[in-house]
Amino acid sequence: MYKTILAYVPSAKRASDILGAAFALSQSHGAHLIALHIHPSLYSPLAVADDLPTGILDILIDARSKEADAIAREFETKANAHDVPSEWRCVDALHGDATQDIIENAFCADLIVTTPHFGDHFDTWSDRSARIVMGAGRPVLLIPLGYEPKPIGERVLVAWNQSREAARAAFDAIPMMRDASHIDVLTVGEPAPSDQADLPAGDDLALALARHGLKTQASAVKGDDARAGQELLKRLAVQKCDLLVMGCYGHSRVREFIFGGATTHIMHEMPVPVLMSH
Repeated sequence: MYKTILAYVPSAKRASDILGAAFALSQSHGAHLIALHIHPSLYSPLAVADDLPTGILDILIDARSKEADAIAREFETKANAHDVPSEWRCVDALHGDATQDIIENAFCADLIVTTPHFGDHFDTWSDRSARIVMGAGRPVLLIPLGYEPKPIGERVLVAWNQSREAARAAFDAIPMMRDASHIDVLTVGEPAPSDQADLPAGDDLALALARHGLKTQASAVKGDDARAGQELLKRLAVQKCDLLVMGCYGHSRVREFIFGGATTHIMHEMPVPVLMSH
């Protein structure tokens, strides 16, 4: 069970879907929910205070406060509708685009709930959601745009490539999969040469998860790194899964940028919540 859940809400536009999922999870797990918003820095790499026209700084401060107030109201609405111990945190960013601030607030959480789409100017030069997964050392549940809260973890697809990242994600997701009626451990790639090459590569993981009382099966599909994301999306649709579990950047980020990879593809196209670990 997850007992401390941190929901990072970057904007009022994303507040409803992120908080809706976070409160629902907190209620089902009997968890304490921390809703976090970080006032973005008013200083960007493109400007300094001395360059701002008179009055612009006051306008930016006012806009920042109104954004936080809108998120706080959404938090209060959700808190009143759920029997969940919860707290609201709103702090000023101390580190650039606030990624490090998010990570530092998340170290003591069992699970982070946030978005792959931050929708601000920092997205043009950084992959903030991936940096949170890689920096926090905690599992991160990414909520797709426009998500309507519903039970998560009834039908689950676990992406398996025999990497450290995939192993962490699979076992980090056990509390979320405890009531699943269907868990498919899917390996995308060429089967490894061995005496048991006719068996799905995810058999060992499926058996390990089954020892936790989970209903699992293992399957495999041929493909390469560039096609892995597409294959995962196909399987999600065919099996009507409500959760994807996968490692974040099982290959280097440079390799994924050049050759393509599942992490980048899923971050952009995810149709259901995705639990990632690194």
